[in-house]
Amino acid sequence: MGKVTIVDYEVTNKNDFSALASLSIKAKKALDLQPEDSITVLADKGYYSGEQIAKCHDNNIETLVAPKSKGSKSKDSRVTKDKFTYIKKSDHYICPKGIKLHRQGKLYKRHDGIPFKMYVGHWTECRNCPWVGICVSTGSQKASRGRMLNRNIYEDQMDENDIQVNVRKNEYRRRQAIVEHPFSTIKRQWGFSHTNLKSLKKVNGEFGLILLCYNLKRVLSIIGMKGLKNALINKKKTDYNDQKPNRACYEIYFSNPPETS
Repeated sequence: MGKVTIVDYEVTNKNDFSALASLSIKAKKALDLQPEDSITVLADKGYYSGEQIAKCHDNNIETLVAPKSKGSKSKDSRVTKDKFTYIKKSDHYICPKGIKLHRQGKLYKRHDGIPFKMYVGHWTECRNCPWVGICVSTGSQKASRGRMLNRNIYEDQMDENDIQVNVRKNEYRRRQAIVEHPFSTIKRQWGFSHTNLKSLKKVNGEFGLILLCYNLKRVLSIIGMKGLKNALINKKKTDYNDQKPNRACYEIYFSNPPETS
């Protein structure tokens, strides 16, 4: 599993979808890293947000976040979005049958405010395709319009994340093994399956004390009592390898804390 301690935490009453960047940036600051230093964040698909992934990349934070399916349940699996090829250089899509979907001029906005681009195939080409019935919606056929696809402005970063997850599968698989250790210890061994206090402020304090105890036990296990004493006396962070790497690269793991009572 390696030498793992908890760098930062935050208890919230929101879902994980918008938490990736803020926690990653906080962790980077907690490690006293410079803007040019890099960390690698591993997270499950609950954190898969294009906007959050883009913010991480903007702050020199590499992401390995499990991708969500880009297919549509309403479409035949042969013609879902993930079967279309995006050509970045010329900014267009190519369908599984080789028909080109051209970008429409302006940016549109989703209901959540995220801008996206629209791509449409020419009806003169789509209508002669043997898959037109499963690919082009009835409304588009009536309007003499070919297949339509949307691409939000963060999909380049999402594609890069997906490529890295696929290339670095062994590294990503470590996430579950590493992140389960703190919570199995805290929940199962120590019995903290829930918190006793109410309100976010109090629960954050209680959970912070629990994590402090976990970190102390981990540090004692890693460097021993003598090493901990020396670190406290010298009032500096201990580098377990006796040297600081030129290119700092740390891994941050995300999971779910104990439930509030």
